[in-house]
Amino acid sequence: MDIWTLLNIEMDTHTGEYYQLHKAKECPNIAMANESLSVWIDDEKLSCFDKQMLYDKVFARTGKERKDKSTWTCQDFWKERENIPEEAMDYIHWEALKKALTNSPQGTQRWMLKHSTGQCGVGRMLQRRNYQEHSMWLRCGEQDKTTKHVIQCQAVDTQQRWITGIKAIRQWFITTSTNPDLQHVINN
Repeated sequence: MDIWTLLNIEMDTHTGEYYQLHKAKECPNIAMANESLSVWIDDEKLSCFDKQMLYDKVFARTGKERKDKSTWTCQDFWKERENIPEEAMDYIHWEALKKALTNSPQGTQRWMLKHSTGQCGVGRMLQRRNYQEHSMWLRCGEQDKTTKHVIQCQAVDTQQRWITGIKAIRQWFITTSTNPDLQHVINN
């Protein structure tokens, strides 16, 4: 055997010995500078995790305290943020939303999450991040524009885009033989 093979065997032996000595010790996970994403629960970084445990933590935290937002579930967040009445929360099909998001391409998932949380490039956020000096929405010129305004803007070209989109959805309803009651609810 050459020197490299012998050194490799020696290092493997030392590594095994070191592992046996320290395998019971807890090793905290630390934030890495180039990390694109990390998952933290209760100030503890997870290097690997059980998806069901994470889901339970997000959707069913126990010991909730109204003022302590760290104990809120995602549903608590949306209820508070959008001022959704308690009784209306049961009418939101959370599992369907989860399935739709999960089955969407990664780029669509990112866009939906950024848009729904207001963390995308619209007037207010562009100004806050110093990408522009004003917070106005360029379609209509109104100040302090958020993602909600993007959906509700009354500018003429925005209304025209809405009408075109609705026509496309109505055609899709026909093509896919969508339930007429569902069509009526969505169209009105």
